[in-house]
Amino acid sequence: MITHTSKIFFLMTLIISTGLKCSLGSEDRKFLNPLEDRPPELTQKILNNFSEVEKREEAWRHNGPNSGLYNIVNINELKLLLKMIEDNPQQEDFYVLDIGAGYFQWVQYLQKKLLEESIRSRVHIFGIIGEKYKLPHSQNNNPQYKTYEYGNFKIEMMDTEFANLGHDIRNKFDLIVSRWTFCHLVDPVGTFVQAYNLLRPQTGVMLFDEFHFLYKDQDIVGNDERVLSLGMEEQTTRNMLRLLKKTNAPFLMHLTDQQATLNSYMIKRPDHQVCPLPLTYKDSIFNDGFQEWPIYSGFITRFHELEETMPLTNTCSVFPLLEGHEYHKRDCGNIYGNRELFEWIVPYCRYKGEFLGEVS
Repeated sequence: MITHTSKIFFLMTLIISTGLKCSLGSEDRKFLNPLEDRPPELTQKILNNFSEVEKREEAWRHNGPNSGLYNIVNINELKLLLKMIEDNPQQEDFYVLDIGAGYFQWVQYLQKKLLEESIRSRVHIFGIIGEKYKLPHSQNNNPQYKTYEYGNFKIEMMDTEFANLGHDIRNKFDLIVSRWTFCHLVDPVGTFVQAYNLLRPQTGVMLFDEFHFLYKDQDIVGNDERVLSLGMEEQTTRNMLRLLKKTNAPFLMHLTDQQATLNSYMIKRPDHQVCPLPLTYKDSIFNDGFQEWPIYSGFITRFHELEETMPLTNTCSVFPLLEGHEYHKRDCGNIYGNRELFEWIVPYCRYKGEFLGEVS
């Protein structure tokens, strides 16, 4: 009788466990998985775009600072990394990535400064570009601060590319930066998801600038009255905030009025959960000469939302700045987003700014 009861209990446990796994599996699938979910025609557009980029002998001027750091979100990335190393003395290896690294100026500058600081931890500094480089793959074998400079790299398929290069770096990157790259991709949202999932859970942060995409009811042709009333730039910012809020991760937004730059963002991965964006692909549309949206690939990807999101309204603390051109008059040191995250980065900012409020 005991044996029979035990068997029944085991079978019931197995059934319940299997049911939970199926339920969890279906729950996971509601989040965007770009390498599995991209429609074939979107993947082909990405490959076509890469084939054009890899022919280029020279990198874009903005993809890599002429000297020193990017200072994305007004943050000195070197000081931020040194603080992360200081706060985690038990961690032996730190990983850093520059997506769209130009001539790898930032990668090399960071290595140089770490040598000067004589940091005891090992730091692995990666830079990736789609364009040709002097060597397809170049490594500096300094045992303490090793650099990896990869040209002809399919950035929009970075999970596959890193695996092909023999790097097991998922959940390992402490700091990811990207300047003037996401905005030129066919699928910047899918690329953002891949980069987010590379971050170290609980401590990893990513600094990046604004990129263009649309939700299913939006258009770039001009028949969306909300877009016309706001202007394309403001619509992009609203879409970015809507996207970042979906991640449930703490983030900051730095508005800029400088002409040769974009609004920038910082996000911190709070846990082990993969990037929880409840989106599916709808289509990608050709950006036919729309000058307000400078996109090298020429395409903008649209998404269906699997969960309804409360629209960001004009009463949100950030949007009075986006109305009536007040947006273009703000102090460039001011930041919106998560207050705790802002207070953490204040010591590493280039210049003093103010926290102007949560994004609701």
